[in-house]
Amino acid sequence: MGTAASKETAAARAAKANEKAAAEAAADTSLLPRGAERSDEGDGAEATPGCCTRFCDCAPGESGWRRGLAAIVTSDWFGNCSTALVVINLLVMCMPYAGQSTSYANLVETLGTVITVIFMVEMVLKLIGLGCQGYWSDGWNQLDGCVVGTQSAPT
Repeated sequence: MGTAASKETAAARAAKANEKAAAEAAADTSLLPRGAERSDEGDGAEATPGCCTRFCDCAPGESGWRRGLAAIVTSDWFGNCSTALVVINLLVMCMPYAGQSTSYANLVETLGTVITVIFMVEMVLKLIGLGCQGYWSDGWNQLDGCVVGTQSAPT
């Protein structure tokens, strides 16, 4: 009789755990699971030593405003805003057309410049919040940094 009761209790615990997991999954509105928004699935704190540690030791401390900034720039909403800006930038890049007026061409150019400046601000905020090593240890940040560097280089 004890075995049947323990089987029933184990089944009840498993059912409750499944209900809890389903409720948590339904409540999560982000596109990626928590922590997967970074390409290396880390938070930058455990990054392996690299060239940045030889040239600068700019990692944020365990507490303080830079750690708070790191929490902001690695948050889901900040990543979602960055993704939305990439989509908007894609739309802006598709806006030019043959025979466009000068004023329309200037508008498209201005929109592209504003978006580039916003991406530069994002990069600076991440560099300050995460430090050099924390920033450059993430593959997505490496891509973003190269794109921003290319976009900001004089032509």
